[in-house]
Amino acid sequence: MGNFTLKSIFFFIIVYKMEVDQTLLVLTSDGKSDSSDFRTGLNVPFRVDGDEYFEIAVDKVSLWYSWYNISAKRGNNKFVYNNGVEDVTITIDDGNYSIGGLNAFIHSRMKANGDYNSASTPESYYITIVPNINTNRVYAEVVGGYTMKFTDGTLYKLMGWNEDDEITASGDAPNIADFLNGLSSVLIRCDIVDGYASVLDGVASDVITSFFPQSAPSSHIEIIPRNLLFLRVNQTYVSSIRMYITDQKGDPIDFNGEPITYFLRLRRSRPGLSAEPNYY
Repeated sequence: MGNFTLKSIFFFIIVYKMEVDQTLLVLTSDGKSDSSDFRTGLNVPFRVDGDEYFEIAVDKVSLWYSWYNISAKRGNNKFVYNNGVEDVTITIDDGNYSIGGLNAFIHSRMKANGDYNSASTPESYYITIVPNINTNRVYAEVVGGYTMKFTDGTLYKLMGWNEDDEITASGDAPNIADFLNGLSSVLIRCDIVDGYASVLDGVASDVITSFFPQSAPSSHIEIIPRNLLFLRVNQTYVSSIRMYITDQKGDPIDFNGEPITYFLRLRRSRPGLSAEPNYY
């Protein structure tokens, strides 16, 4: 038998059995009405008997940075200004805006309304917003008798002003800008994860992994965990799996129909079987 011992052969058999009992599940949002919250039925359900149980881990997630920070659904898509004669409301197209992107959109609508200085070279605007990177605030340049108003919706939260503020002079917003709408973490959830295997703020949860986008809006994101962390499954008979995504507060994140694909590892285990750790 060469250098093999009975112990090493036994260890090999255990590891081999666990590898055979591990299945790659690929769940896609194709054909689903909501790509950020969908359930997939399994044509061939998985079952364990006796003292065995399932564990599940994320192998990879493929998705797009496609959620909006300004939209009608969020109620923050109205920008109001007064041109010295009347209030004018600009309806902002749904999208994911930077401060510069929002400023460009506002200027395009002000120009369409005739509310800009066409005599200057280059043409100039009576309201301009720019980032103040030293204070993490939005700086507004307001001139020519114009007023920037936050009297319709919640855009003020994003830009760092207060509700019903009326800005008649140039200066920084009183509060730090929040163009992420309070987002600090994107949580990927799986309804078959045992609540005692995943804990969020001290409470049992179904979070299977999390991430924060490091790329620009509209970019493709691949999440590949450094180690596979296997979490216990709360069922002994798995016939369907629901995958959904929220922020750290539990509020749904709308990916606006862009495709999401999950690659999950499902394996069998049983008490006392320690040939492998919960992660590798």
